[in-house]
Amino acid sequence: MAYQFEAKGLGHAVLCGRHDVGDEPFVVVLPDDIIRSQTPASLQLIQKSIETGKSAVAVMEVSKEETQSYGVIDGKLGIAGDFYEVKDLVEKPQPSLAPSRMAVIGRYVLSPSIFPILENLNDGALGEIQLTDALRVLAKEGNIIGVPFEGQRIDTGQPHGFVEANLIYAFDDPMVRAHLLTVIKQLETVR
Repeated sequence: MAYQFEAKGLGHAVLCGRHDVGDEPFVVVLPDDIIRSQTPASLQLIQKSIETGKSAVAVMEVSKEETQSYGVIDGKLGIAGDFYEVKDLVEKPQPSLAPSRMAVIGRYVLSPSIFPILENLNDGALGEIQLTDALRVLAKEGNIIGVPFEGQRIDTGQPHGFVEANLIYAFDDPMVRAHLLTVIKQLETVR
């Protein structure tokens, strides 16, 4: 287990895990992105990474206005149409400058080749080591794909997403669901 003792960016956090990972590909999961799916999103990425021999990032289509909240890929669909060949990434572009509407979501399968790239990066935005900057290097080398995942993504980094995730999982449990429905009915009568 590795710890990031300073908040120096996602790239720095990944770099902190270098000795634990060694020379094996690894998965990065951002905990504020919950993805409910039959096949875990990370496994979907692992399968495409193995198939192509490239690092992989989860992507989903967002509205043009939402692009300014995400890293966005510049790429084209591969021949099979089930992943994007990523040429570049842009972090939080203005909607008019976004190269696509395919946003990177908090799941990554990375090759250990990312570590030397991260080590040699200059500090990026906010004086941090940005993972997107390292992913751009992989993209320029043709070593990264974007995988549209199957499943429902919930952004728990937003207050409404946090509440939504709790409700969805609460409704999965019959006992909790019954109690929650009672509480909701009580709240409706008070309002």
